[in-house]
Parts: sequence; C-alpha cells; structure tokens
Amino acid sequence: MAREARWRFDRTLAEHRIYIAVAVLAVSTYVLVGLILPTWFRTPRFLFGFNQFKHLGVPATALLCLLGVAAILLYHWKRRLVDDLVDRFGSVLFSRKTLLVGVAVLSAALFFSLRSNFLNPDSIDLTWKLPRDVALKGSHVTHDEMWELYLHSRFWHYTNRFAGWSVTFSYQALSSLAGGVFVLLLLLYARLLVPRGALALAGLVAAGGFMQLFFGDPENYTLTGALVLAYLYASAGHLRGRWGVFWPSVLLALAITFHLLAGWLLPSLAYLHFLQLRKRNHGAVALAVAAFLSIIVLTLLFFHFHGLPLRDLYWESHAFGHGGDILAMLAEPKALYYLGLLNLLFLLAPLVWLALPLLALRRVTLEPLNVHLLLASAFMLVYMFSWKATLGVYSDWNLFAIAAIPLSALVGYNLSRIETLPHRGEILLALSWVFAMHSYCWIVSNHFRT
Repeated sequence: MAREARWRFDRTLAEHRIYIAVAVLAVSTYVLVGLILPTWFRTPRFLFGFNQFKHLGVPATALLCLLGVAAILLYHWKRRLVDDLVDRFGSVLFSRKTLLVGVAVLSAALFFSLRSNFLNPDSIDLTWKLPRDVALKGSHVTHDEMWELYLHSRFWHYTNRFAGWSVTFSYQALSSLAGGVFVLLLLLYARLLVPRGALALAGLVAAGGFMQLFFGDPENYTLTGALVLAYLYASAGHLRGRWGVFWPSVLLALAITFHLLAGWLLPSLAYLHFLQLRKRNHGAVALAVAAFLSIIVLTLLFFHFHGLPLRDLYWESHAFGHGGDILAMLAEPKALYYLGLLNLLFLLAPLVWLALPLLALRRVTLEPLNVHLLLASAFMLVYMFSWKATLGVYSDWNLFAIAAIPLSALVGYNLSRIETLPHRGEILLALSWVFAMHSYCWIVSNHFRT
C-alpha cells in the first residue's frame, strides 16, 4: 500500500511538472517567435500561430507576464480566500438567470466594441452580393450557408433601411450578439461538465483564438458556432441524463442548415443514437431521426421557394464539388500548407498544447462524454486538414474556427477535473493567462486594422 501511494504521489508530481513545463514552453515560444526572432531575421509567414506578441512589443508583453505572475502568486498565498470568493460568485451567478443574461449582454457589448476589421475576400464580396440579391430575391443565400446567410441578409436589410447600416457593420453587430449567446451557453455548459470548476473551465475554453468569431467577424460562421456549442451542451445534458436524444438531434440539424460544415459532427450524434439503441430506446431514436430529417427537408423546401432551387444543390454547393468535382474541394498535400494549418490550430485552440500530455497520462478516459467529444473533435480535425482553404490558411481562418470548439471543450474538461493535481489552481490560472494573452493579442490587433 505504501509503495502504491508513493507511486501515485510521484505520478501526480511528475504530471504537475509537465503542465508547468507546457506553460513555460508556450510562453517562451510566443516570446521567441513574436519578439526575439524578428529582430534577427524575417519570421516565416507560417509561424503566425505563435507570433502574436509582436502586436504588443517587449514592454507591454513583459508587463502582462509580470501581472500574470503576480496573479498566480496572489492566488497561491490566498488560495482559500480566492477559492471561496470564486465559489460564492459562481453560486450567485448560476442561481440567478438575470445575472447570466447580464454577463451575456456585457460580453456582446465588449465584443462589439472590439469588433474585427479584418476583411478577407469573402467578407468584401458580401458587401456587394447582399445588396444585389436582397434587391432581386429578398436575400443572398447559398446551399452551404442557408439560414446563416438568410438571417444576415434580412438583418442587413432592416438595419440598412431604418438606420443606414452597411453590410459589414450589420455583420459585426449580429456576430457580437451571437457571441453573447455563446458566452451564456459556455457558462451553462461548463457548469454542467464541472460544477465546482465551471468558471475555470469557461475561462480555459474562452482563452482560444476561435473567440475571434464573436468579436464581430463579418463572415458566415458565428451563428453556426453558437449552435454548435448548443449542440455540445444538449449532448452533455443528454449523457448526464437530463434530457433525451431529441434535443441534440434538433440542434445539430439546425446547425447544419445554418452551415454545412456542422455536418462533420454527425458521427458524434450517431454515437448518441447508438447508445440509445443499445438501451432499446428505439422510439426515442426514431423520433430524433424524424425531427432531424424534417428540419433539413423543410429548410430545403423553404429556400426552394425563396430563391434557392433544389436543382442548384448539386451544381452550386461546395459539398458536392460544384457538380461532382469533390477532389477540387480537398487540400493538396503540401508541407507548407499543413504547417500553416498547424499554426492555425494552435492559434484557434491553444489548449491543444496539452492534448498529448493528457492522452499520454491517460487523463482522457473513455466515458461516454469523452467519447462524444473525441468523435466531435476528431472529425472536425479531419475536416480542417482535408478541406481546402481556398483563400489561403490565414485568410480562411474562420472556415475552421468552429473545429476549435469541441477540441477546446475536450481538453479543458479533462484538465479541469483533475482534482488531485498539486497546485491545480495555479496551473489552470497560468495556462489560461498565457493562452489568453496570445489569443487576444491577435483578436485586439484585428480590431485596429485599417
């Protein structure tokens, strides 16, 4: 028994050191690539996933790092007091719906105040496509982004008519509102996954660069992103026995009708159905499948009579390769392209730094919730590394941003529930601080683009 206890102690101590090493390695890499290397030679473009400290400069970066160290030391010295205050705040926050909604509204206001001014070619094209098609057909819609484009089109139509808003400004406003909904869902999701560490988990996930989606991104992924998180939340609730498989099925169907990329989450939904079939809940699965298919079919029928004929689906959709040329939609196996994708992955989901350590230390157990998140993350990564970024990896960052949501949830969930980890709070705070510094350097820098 003593030998087994000693082994467990040594293992947790080694694990503690590994996570500290990851935090140190991450911040060292960000400093090296963003601040030191550029003074010697031009940093390669494909290192954009690690060089965002360049926007801060040395003095501001040093100041933020010192503030992070001070926050960690303060927590270390006053751990019980801070934990007690955080627990009390969390209890009050989650017990009052008005406070949760207030946090969501304040988040949306913050996102809008720091809205992105980074316009890729697709964003620029929307500035003339929406006015043209709204005037001709009432909306600008494609089969790949049906409800997302439709709602943005109608939102622009009314805000332009009554307030003179531009296409870009209306996109920024609606994307920021979607961000507020995302924050609300993230808090509820974190509370469901890790009741005692919900705020820490939400902070870990929100430290990812994918949050740029909700800082007024003028593209067609933000509403879908909020729906994908709603799907993950409903799936977790289903696996925890709170509600049936009907709601995850409905929410994923809605997400797919907003943007087809959500279809890569279908294997994770199939897993939920499989679990129900094993329990012989055939009626529940039949109802869920019927609801799923009904949403897809009714959406297609609605748009068939609103300027998007079904006959165009095969010839105009990216999903069918514009008439069957699927290979043209897939990425070419080039080293620099995949290096760019790796950079983008680390920028959008910096928690991926911890993926291998967690797997190697067997912290990702094959419980149903983890299996569901593993399937969601794996197929989203397949999508990211197989689908072509036609605008270039960096310009098409938002095409893959939603892939970071299940991956961040998977890593954050398994990291935040390691209760036996020495100095667990300090480590979570350090990781959140380091990753958020880098991600929000990028996010804020996009606000100041001209």
